[in-house]
Amino acid sequence: MQKFGDAFGLFLFAASEDVVLAAEHADIDGLVVDWERRGKEFRQSGFDTEITVHEYDDLSRIRGLTSRHIICRINGPDTDGRYVTEARMAVESGADEILVPMVKAARDLEPVIDMASRFNKQCATMIETPQAIDGISSLAAMPVSRMYVGLNDLSIQNGEANIFRAMIDGSVDHIAREARCPVGIAGLTNPDSGWPVPCRDVMVGIAMSGCTFSFLRRSFLRDVPLEQFGPAVERIRNELTNVAAARQADPDNYDREFRASVEAADEIFAQRNTVR
Repeated sequence: MQKFGDAFGLFLFAASEDVVLAAEHADIDGLVVDWERRGKEFRQSGFDTEITVHEYDDLSRIRGLTSRHIICRINGPDTDGRYVTEARMAVESGADEILVPMVKAARDLEPVIDMASRFNKQCATMIETPQAIDGISSLAAMPVSRMYVGLNDLSIQNGEANIFRAMIDGSVDHIAREARCPVGIAGLTNPDSGWPVPCRDVMVGIAMSGCTFSFLRRSFLRDVPLEQFGPAVERIRNELTNVAAARQADPDNYDREFRASVEAADEIFAQRNTVR
């Protein structure tokens, strides 16, 4: 019988050969190559976020190293169509799925969906703007492969210091109810790690919302040696199953404790604007 953790999708940002090979050995579901840079440094200025530095040729190089599913996050919609050209570059370089950030309306996705479908590839979207949440029903009607809630940018756009607030204020629940595709959120790492909201508490939030995939957070690469990827991923999957089962048995108590954990982090986020 397949456990919840086994079915849960785990993806990892990767651009180096050693990380790709370790991810393969650990049976991580897929890799993410991140081309998004345009405007990101400006809008995240003053916040302790991390801008991944992946180059265009990293994608084709990684494609040559693995048969795993590869997601390429491109730059967000613009007025001159550069992001559509970039999406085509990603497909031609070996991406299986294009992830479009900073989407505000369904029309932002239409040209990428059209292009990707011609190559029999997928188009996914980030949900990280108030406009995207307001128009989630229109976005949900699009043939997108997945929706990933970008907690960092969403909190910045909403003027909210605590990035996990979207998991308790109804935003994520609203997205998950409307979506007709897999929804992902948060970043997972070792179950015993995570600050200021512990990873196990984040797992409760994932179970609350019904999300079915996540990108491993930056501290996973920092805290887990390459040779320990396999055991670490196995622990994450096992704990996802355990947390989901425990919450199912007592949802009111677990949900209340998760909300309290997020609220307790308000002051820390306000002071540091950081997450590890």
